[in-house]
Amino acid sequence: MSDHEHQLLSLLTQHTSLGPKQAATALGWTKEQVAQAKESMASKGLIRLGKGGSMQVAKGQEAGVPLAGNLLAPETTMPVTKQRREVERLLAHKPPSPTAKTSP
Repeated sequence: MSDHEHQLLSLLTQHTSLGPKQAATALGWTKEQVAQAKESMASKGLIRLGKGGSMQVAKGQEAGVPLAGNLLAPETTMPVTKQRREVERLLAHKPPSPTAKTSP
């Protein structure tokens, strides 16, 4: 599986269905890159294609079900939203607590 296919599959496991435009935006890819990965993955049976080009993870490849080679983490994933990104950004830049002890 190519790196692009792995990235797209990882994104799809976080959603019940995702359109190519949404995937391109989330991954920072062109529509052509999404189309290439999508067609390759569909031909391998990793994803199903729906109306309007939407993509779904194929049965047996759902979130939390590791692929061959354990490419996906077995823990549950949460959808990526603007609000979640903002919270994660704020948590990542949290200043140290004034009561935190430093080691000598």
